Amino acid sequence: MFKSNRGFTLIELLVVMSIIALLASIVVVRVQTARGRARDAERVQEIRSIQNALALYSASSAGNFPPTGGPFPYGPAELTGVDVISQALLSASYLPAIPKDPLYTGTCTSSASCGYTYEAASAGSYIIKYYLETDSILGKNGAEGGSSNNPQQATP
Repeated sequence: MFKSNRGFTLIELLVVMSIIALLASIVVVRVQTARGRARDAERVQEIRSIQNALALYSASSAGNFPPTGGPFPYGPAELTGVDVISQALLSASYLPAIPKDPLYTGTCTSSASCGYTYEAASAGSYIIKYYLETDSILGKNGAEGGSSNNPQQATP
């Protein structure tokens, strides 16, 4: 008399698959955002360690920070580990290694792949420029996030 259904209709399967796809896409977006925030937190921590090393350097150098070379005002130098500033911090054992941006590829092709740059701003001062991926972390200069037009700046 009554016929029992032993399976799902095509419409039911499509509805379930679309719901699963929607949930999966939301999870993927959240994971990518979380990864960007984690890299930003790592950048901020690395900048703090560089600042601490520069403070130690300054304390042992009569209040002076390492120059980037050339006449004042000094131009910016990328902290690569082999530059003059990096060598000054490494040779004095203020840092075990020069931190690198998590997405740094060795060449600066866009703001997202640039490492950290150091610039002696004036006697007893410096500027470290870096970029954040997201607006989730308040940068050192009080602005959220950062882009090629708005790098974050850390100063003593």
